[in-house]
Amino acid sequence: FYYVALAVASAFVGPPMTADAWEGFALNTLAFTLVTVAILGRLWCSAFIAGHKEEELITGGPYALCRHPLYGLSVLGGLGLGIATHTVVLTVVTLIVLTLLLASDARREEARIEARHGEAYRAYKRVTPRWLPHLRQARQALPRRVQVPPDVYWKAFLDAGSFALLYLLIVTMTTLRETGLSPTLLHVP
Repeated sequence: FYYVALAVASAFVGPPMTADAWEGFALNTLAFTLVTVAILGRLWCSAFIAGHKEEELITGGPYALCRHPLYGLSVLGGLGLGIATHTVVLTVVTLIVLTLLLASDARREEARIEARHGEAYRAYKRVTPRWLPHLRQARQALPRRVQVPPDVYWKAFLDAGSFALLYLLIVTMTTLRETGLSPTLLHVP
C-alpha cells in the first residue's frame, strides 16, 4: 500500500522541476542502482529461505551476513524508489515508514523464531548482526549448491520484480510532474 501511495504522490508532490537534466539523470541512475541491488538481493535471499523457513533455521547464504537481509534490501529498494521521486521529503518519509514497519516486523519474527529454535537461534543472534551485513561471514554466504523449486522461484521473481515495476511507475509519474503534464499540488523539496 505504501509503495502505491508513493507512486501516486510522485505525480503531484515535489519540486515542479529538477534543477537540470544531469541532476535528474544522476538521481534516476542512483535510484535504479539501489532498486536493482534490492531486486537481485531479494532473489538471492529467496533461494535460501523460501520453502524452508518454517522447518529449519536458515543461517547460510545472505542469512550468514545478517539476520534480516530481506528487510534490509526492502529498505534499500524503498530508498531507491524514494530517490526516484526527486523529492527529499518523499525519500525521507519512505525511509522512516519502511524502517519503522520493518523493524517492528523483525522484532516479531525474531521472537517467533527464537521460540521455535531456542538456543540455536540465540547462538546465531550472538554472531550475526541484525541489519548491516557482516562481511567476514561472506564465505558462508556462498554454498556450492542451492535447490529452489520452480514455484518458489517464480513467486520470488514476482515479488522482487514488483520493485522494477514500481520504479518505472514512479519515474514516469515524476517525469509527468516535472514536465508540467501533471500539476504539482504540493511543493516540497
